[in-house]
This record gives sequence, structure tokens and C-alpha cells, in this order.
Amino acid sequence: MAAPPARRRHGPQGLGPSASPPDPTLSDPTQAALASVTVVARDLAGGGSVALVADGTSLTATSLNYCSASYPSEAARQARRRVEVLDSAGLRVGITNEVVLYATPADAHAALAERRDT
Repeated sequence: MAAPPARRRHGPQGLGPSASPPDPTLSDPTQAALASVTVVARDLAGGGSVALVADGTSLTATSLNYCSASYPSEAARQARRRVEVLDSAGLRVGITNEVVLYATPADAHAALAERRDT
């Protein structure tokens, strides 16, 4: 039986208790608002940290990407923030959290409906 792939080590980017520099994306008021509703280190019962993923604020990365389907609501996204949970050693644990800001409440409802229909 082959060994599982090694987990990659990633340092936190200013989210949660860390000696790393502050996350520069938080100077954007929209990103700061999204960060206020994403998972943070104090939400983790067993310790660990939360880090912004490499393309975590990019609108070129899809939010709804199930089975390579195309979702019209992707075009209505105004901002997004995707973070991942890291264990106390800074290793990925396979948990991410994404928050998306849509142009209108109707666009957000459409995105939820698209997801339910897949």
C-alpha cells in the first residue's frame, strides 16, 4: 500500500495568532468585511491557524466548481475570500471556508439555487 502524499506546510498570512506580517488584503474594506465572517483561529477547538489560500481573493478562481459545470452566478460575484485551516504545525488539514459577496441579494439566492440543483 502506497504512503499517502505528504501534506504541504504553509505559514499563516496574518489570520489568527501568528508572528507573520498582517494580511495586506485586509486593507481593502470589502476583504475586511468578508474576513469578519470567515472561520478564524479562535473558531478552532483544537488549535491551529487559518491562512488565506494563494488565489483566495481572485475573481478569476471559481467559487462554484462542482463537476466542471458552468454557473451563471459566478459573473455576479463582487468579491470572494477563501481561507484554509492549518494544524498547529502549519500543515493543511483539508478544510477550507469561502465567503462570496454578490452584486445583489437576488444574485446570492441564484447562486444558492444553482448549488442546490447540482
